[in-house]
Amino acid sequence: MNKNSQLLVLFASIAAFTCLLLLLYHVCLVDKPYKPTVNWDKWDEKKLLEQMENGTLDPDFKKFFDRDPERIVPHEKNIIIAPADGYVKKIKEENENLYIQISLSMWDVHVQRVPISGEVISVERQEGKFLRVTDEQHTKYNFQVITTLKTEIGIVQVRQIAGFNTRRIKVFLKAGDHVGIGDKLGRIMLGSTVILVLPKRVEWLIKEKQKTYAATTIIARY
Repeated sequence: MNKNSQLLVLFASIAAFTCLLLLLYHVCLVDKPYKPTVNWDKWDEKKLLEQMENGTLDPDFKKFFDRDPERIVPHEKNIIIAPADGYVKKIKEENENLYIQISLSMWDVHVQRVPISGEVISVERQEGKFLRVTDEQHTKYNFQVITTLKTEIGIVQVRQIAGFNTRRIKVFLKAGDHVGIGDKLGRIMLGSTVILVLPKRVEWLIKEKQKTYAATTIIARY
């Protein structure tokens, strides 16, 4: 075998090994991320909702709910990642913006992540009601916290919205902070809604009813 043939074999081997690593990354960390081993029959959803309303939540479930697994942001350029676990309930273009609404269930991780690197311009609390998430007006009238970022694609907002059983929202950031994609943004205390507001010119990649995972699901490119 001559020298050129040996080099071709070497490059082919390296390429095959790289593809294998990428495949393992997607299978283990992206396509099947962080699904905890849980005996789902242990908790009855209706009973849990009653406990939430009465303030007597099962301590074991509270511990499960408060989990905060590590997340690995995909190593790709010009991407925007999901700010929250959940499923995409609605995608809407309005004026110059794209609105992506993600609904969280009580089974989802409730730590939100920064969707794109930038500078925090403001963190605003918008007082309001605590309508049930089944009420279409809850995204407009419910208590929410709006984090506004200045990014290389323009202004981006993450809106953490409370629900009937969700009365507390935490934000870990403040105006002036410089944040990276995938950094922890905050937490909603028991299920509700997160809305991501982007400039309309981005190429969005997700669809309604799709499952998302904070920091790992790529929802748009620019």
